[in-house]
Amino acid sequence: MFCASVLLVGCNSGDKEEIKSVKTEKQIENVKEVAEVETAPGPVDEYIAKEVNYFDIKDPGRDLTELEKELLRHPGIFNGDQYDDNKVNEALDQFPDNLTPEQYVEELKFLFTEDYHEELETLLHFDSNVEVNIDRPDESIATPALKKAHFAILIDASGSMKAMSGKKTRMEAAREAVLEFAEQIPEEATISMRVYGHKGTGSDADKKLSCSSTENIYNGAFDKSKFQKSLQTVQPAGWTPIGLVLEKVKDDLPKDADDVVVYVVSDGIETCGGDPVKAAKDLTTNNIETVVNIIGFDVDNEGQKLLKEVASAGNGEFTYVSSERDLKEYLKSQYEEIKLEWI
Repeated sequence: MFCASVLLVGCNSGDKEEIKSVKTEKQIENVKEVAEVETAPGPVDEYIAKEVNYFDIKDPGRDLTELEKELLRHPGIFNGDQYDDNKVNEALDQFPDNLTPEQYVEELKFLFTEDYHEELETLLHFDSNVEVNIDRPDESIATPALKKAHFAILIDASGSMKAMSGKKTRMEAAREAVLEFAEQIPEEATISMRVYGHKGTGSDADKKLSCSSTENIYNGAFDKSKFQKSLQTVQPAGWTPIGLVLEKVKDDLPKDADDVVVYVVSDGIETCGGDPVKAAKDLTTNNIETVVNIIGFDVDNEGQKLLKEVASAGNGEFTYVSSERDLKEYLKSQYEEIKLEWI
């Protein structure tokens, strides 16, 4: 009986535990179901798009682009001067929380779209055609012609050019300075070189021969080899016929020259009875614009005064040089002026 009681109690106890376990599992499942129901989102209100109104443009002339169509949209509530911060914030707070980005943009358009329809209408009806009653240019370009310049160098070959100037004779110094100057002239320009007093001697017996001697020894575009070779033929000899050489230099000038600059290199005044002042003035009345510059090489005061008169008559300048260095510096400064004029 005791054993039967123990078994019965044991069986009852086991049944109770099994029943308890089954009940607990059902309770957990019921709690989960309740929780899922409570946390599930409620039904979403369907978004209703607002009706969009557009201005109408008569006879636009073509199909409008999508952007142009948007520009015809009626203005928003807060367009232009209607904008108000407080009212805008209130309107934004009323937006539903579940709007998509596209829907949000649409809502903003209803608030802030500006009025562009008048500007767009002006643009669409604008006539870009231009009618003219004149001939069109033929697209040809008239290249301006450069002035043709000529440089005439007149070298004194009188006997006094044998005198020393430093370690060189005046003639040697003149040759070097003239060559350096000639190398610098513009390529498009021409140059001539004429000597005077290069025949005979400084004696009275040879005065007539010497005073009638002048010769063009170079003329044309600069060629260093030919120019230098011509320079070497110049040797100091006789008297100083400045008037004669200024008269004869006209024969060396190109007919088509626009500007002419004459440089007279001399170490003394006229000694042949000529009239260099008149000859220089006659050069300036020529059809070609001409300037006569006199370079006095170690000339005394009286000689400087007379040569200044010649330069003044030739619309030029007189420059005194006492050495090869002075002569080169002067001609270099002349080159700089020529370069600026040419540019």
